[in-house]
Amino acid sequence: MHRVPPKVPSSRGKILQKDELQTRFGTLIANRDQLQSNYSSLRRDKDQLQRSYNALSTSKNNIETSYNSLWKEKDQLQSRYNSLLRTKDRSQTNYSSLLILLRIYLVNYYNLCVPCKLGWKKFDISCYFISTMKRNWTESRKSCKAQGTDLVVIESREEQVRKRKMLGRLKLCPNSGFVSVILCIRFWQIGQPNSYSGNQDCAEIVQDTSVGEWNDDGCFAEQIWICEN
Repeated sequence: MHRVPPKVPSSRGKILQKDELQTRFGTLIANRDQLQSNYSSLRRDKDQLQRSYNALSTSKNNIETSYNSLWKEKDQLQSRYNSLLRTKDRSQTNYSSLLILLRIYLVNYYNLCVPCKLGWKKFDISCYFISTMKRNWTESRKSCKAQGTDLVVIESREEQVRKRKMLGRLKLCPNSGFVSVILCIRFWQIGQPNSYSGNQDCAEIVQDTSVGEWNDDGCFAEQIWICEN
């Protein structure tokens, strides 16, 4: 069996083959250039994105720094506000206290400077009328009310002692006299009140002691009375 030798391309075939290779080579070159262009474009995009990222990261860090600074400033302002509020509260308290003291001073000044009415006696900052006649409790109080006042009111031990001293100082009354009673304050003599016979519903102040204690007596009983203004 004989081998058939390969056909040798003709001159025309060689030219066609060369042209095809040239075309394919040109296509490859064009594809390479396009890929290079795409790569360069992607590289530029990547660099631009990197710059944008860096700018955003810097901006984010600046914002965080500003936020932290503002938060610290807010805490400082809150602390200053709280301090000022406490100062204001103390000032308000001091103002209220001073206002009360001023009112007390003005009242005392007025009471010290303004004389008592005719027939009344001043003791400390109040004026007192001590009767020279005797009446029952109801009529005694009516007499005080008619003068725009009321029977003496005892509201504390200090006031009880003060009123007892006033009775001794003025020397205008016998041993006892009607007073108005505040039920939560009690200066009764030992064994009093005993509501003897069941009809002793009024109080009289008795000068048997340095304090001046109370005795219950019938409201119908006649005693001197003390008005306070």
